Amino acid sequence: MEPSGERKLSAVPSPLPEEDAAWRFLDAVWDVPVGLGLCDKGLRFIRVNEALAGFDGLSVDAHYEEGDVLARLPAAFAEGLREAAAGEAHDVEFASSGRCILVKLHPVLRPSDRKAIGVGIVAVDVTDERNAFRAVEEANRLVSDLLADATAKEQAKQQGKELGVYTVGVITCRPTKKEAEDYYHYSIVEHADWRAVDDILALKNITAQNTPPEKFQQIRTGYAQGMGGLPIVGDPDHVASQLIDLSKAGLTGVAVSLVNYLDELPFFCEEVLPRLQRAGLREQR
Repeated sequence: MEPSGERKLSAVPSPLPEEDAAWRFLDAVWDVPVGLGLCDKGLRFIRVNEALAGFDGLSVDAHYEEGDVLARLPAAFAEGLREAAAGEAHDVEFASSGRCILVKLHPVLRPSDRKAIGVGIVAVDVTDERNAFRAVEEANRLVSDLLADATAKEQAKQQGKELGVYTVGVITCRPTKKEAEDYYHYSIVEHADWRAVDDILALKNITAQNTPPEKFQQIRTGYAQGMGGLPIVGDPDHVASQLIDLSKAGLTGVAVSLVNYLDELPFFCEEVLPRLQRAGLREQR
């Protein structure tokens, strides 16, 4: 008996020669870096290549097991198979190990009478394309923001006023870098309300299913710290240096956010503000 992973479509009994020829053709092109699969009318997998198995998370052999295999597939993939089995071509996307997978599903029709004999599956990794698309969207948004800012500044100038650009800086400042990083980890990572953070991100359509893992964790941490404000973590010299760099970049000022204002604000005023005064960013008082 052949291993399941090497199952040949041409080995599947076929009542018609034309179907047998179709199976043999698919056997010849099966080993490609594109996910390929075929189900019969009952949505039982007849053939799956290694690429598709890598995408949907089941081993090749697991696709051929008895029982409800669809229940073990990504939900969007399983639902797409059901719709395709009903006679409609369907495209679905799902996330797998941080990658975005596009699956094209279509009924396989018997040439003689055009009746459906199964569902064909073609899957490709479109993570890079989706990331590029999001990058273009982000670039367009930034350009729009810059144009809006320039327009607002020009309108203010015409009225004899001047507009500044500010951001939110979520600052964790301690006497040493290690103390700052330890406190940041304690307050932001260990004691974050991750459920609340994920609920907020879901409202913005930012989820683990549509965002690469590293990027998603970066966004989660940013929102846990201060709703996405710029994180500045370090000793007074480092914090002052970061604020000076922001000023050089063109920002008028920073709205300072702290974890515990009663404990942290006095230290910030005593250690960071004098450094900004010496750099010429604040008036002497």
